[in-house]
Amino acid sequence: GAIYVTASVVSLNSVTVTANVCSSCSGAGVYVNTGASLITTSSVFTNNQAITSGYGGAVYLMGGTSLTMTSTTMSSNAGWNGGGAIYASSTNTVRLYSCTVTSNVAGAGSSGGAWVGAATSLIMEDTVMSSNTASTFAGGMQTDNAVTMQALRCTFQWNTATAGQAGALYLGANSVNTIT
Repeated sequence: GAIYVTASVVSLNSVTVTANVCSSCSGAGVYVNTGASLITTSSVFTNNQAITSGYGGAVYLMGGTSLTMTSTTMSSNAGWNGGGAIYASSTNTVRLYSCTVTSNVAGAGSSGGAWVGAATSLIMEDTVMSSNTASTFAGGMQTDNAVTMQALRCTFQWNTATAGQAGALYLGANSVNTIT
């Protein structure tokens, strides 16, 4: 991938991460390792591809990491096995404020927009998730077991799961979901 974050906090302000490809790896745009944090403001992730068994075209989060995105656009990214834009492994903190997640693809897996792992805390506000595609579940976003999600004033539209369930949202078992 383009950026590898380990044991640190990285802030990207008005940065474009584009056209990066990793084969048989994850996080073509940014890979965030355990214990690290990524903060983006007014940034763009586009045309990043984690191909041949990869996850998270724009951003891949290992367990125990933090992601905060504000006014950030993720478009036309691909995570072959899942998480076209974002793949968050388990026990993470994910915050999306006024973001646009559009036209991302999970070619052979689920969650064209975002895949959120078990025991993760997810807050989304004023975020649009549209026109994402997955070959199995959740064209827009999939949450795994025991995720706590709060989505306020968000729009989920025109997402497609071509051979599975839930075009927009697939919500895992034992999760607490508040969508208003």
